[in-house]
Formats: sequence, structure tokens, C-alpha cells
Amino acid sequence: MNEIIIYKSKTGFTKQYAMWISEETGIEAKSIKGIKLKSLKDYDRVIYGESIMASTIRYYKKIRQYNPNIVCFAVGLSSYEEVNIEDIKAKSEIDGELFFLRGGVNFDKLSFISRFLLKKVTGYKENQDFTNKEAIKNIVNYVKG
Repeated sequence: MNEIIIYKSKTGFTKQYAMWISEETGIEAKSIKGIKLKSLKDYDRVIYGESIMASTIRYYKKIRQYNPNIVCFAVGLSSYEEVNIEDIKAKSEIDGELFFLRGGVNFDKLSFISRFLLKKVTGYKENQDFTNKEAIKNIVNYVKG
């Protein structure tokens, strides 16, 4: 099967998960910035990762225009218990698989406004990293199927 992992990562957490998934599956991982979206039609399946914003995977619909066979992973700051996968799927119009992976916050890579708002909303005052390589087990098992 011809597959690719693509990711959209601003602070590095989604990229880290994409690299770990690539390592475990042998599937090449690329930043969305480094590919032409039209080329996605040449793949049997796309594994796509992006951070959650307002319970939405914002770029998913754009990817789906080029290849509807998507396995999606969403990276967010919330704990696993706080995440409502069905809500994210509904808001993002995801009809396939969606896996949640806990990321973190890197204030150094955020704009002033984003830093300010995130500190207010989360209460975090410094960088947090909740990434865990073990968390990719479900998505890796699914992809290897």
C-alpha cells in the first residue's frame, strides 16, 4: 500500500508524533508545507496529523479534497479524559478514523496573543510537554492493520 504521513505542526508536538509513527511503520512523514496537496491523490492512504483548535481539525477538509482515505490523529493539550472524540469528528466533518494524542504547549513558538490567551485558559505559565511515544500504539496498530 502506498501511504504517506503528513502533519501540520506549529509548536513541534504534532511533528514529534508524526516522526514516531513514521519510525514504527516505515511510512515517510512530511510537513504539509513541504508537499503539493495535489500529490495526495497518488497515495492509497494518508495519515494526517494536526493540532486541535476549538475542538476542530481545521485543515482536514482541505486534505480530504485530494484524498478521502485518511487516518487522522489530533494532538491537543487536554487530558485523554477531557477529550470528546465524537465532538471533534462532528465539528471537523471526519467520517473516518480519528486518534487523539496529548501534546503540550510551547510558549516560545506562539504569538503574544496566543501566549496570553492560552495562559488565561489553561493556567499554565511555562512550557509543558505531555507527549508519550507509547500513546501512538493504537494508531500504529490500526495503520499496520
